[in-house]
Amino acid sequence: MQSTNGIFSKVLLAALFIMVSATGCNAQSDQPAPRKVITSGSGLIKVEPNMAQLTMQLEALHKDGGVAKSDVDGRVNLFLEALKTLNIDEADVVASALQLSPNYEYHHQKRQFNGYRASRTIDLTLNKLEQLNQLMDLALTSG
Repeated sequence: MQSTNGIFSKVLLAALFIMVSATGCNAQSDQPAPRKVITSGSGLIKVEPNMAQLTMQLEALHKDGGVAKSDVDGRVNLFLEALKTLNIDEADVVASALQLSPNYEYHHQKRQFNGYRASRTIDLTLNKLEQLNQLMDLALTSG
């Protein structure tokens, strides 16, 4: 009979423990759930271009480096002078320094001097897009 009391007290203790645990769970579930705000969205912006940025490079290849340099300098000056007809602000035109380097071709694994390559780059910002075709024509005819 003593073993029956021992088992009975263990079952009673386990039942009491489960009831106490379940009571604690009910107390937590009575609290309101935390509030949430969830949003989503999308947007689309259409903007028409109002400017163009162009980079142009003028090059010349000649056996004499001085002639190649003079050729590029002359064409750059003609182009810059022609730009004045489009009333483009000088601050929107940046001409880089002249670069001069020897140019070689390779035939049958032999290096052959081909002349000097002179080049200059012009970066230009065009704020009137209606002048873009004129500018491109001007670049092709003057440089």
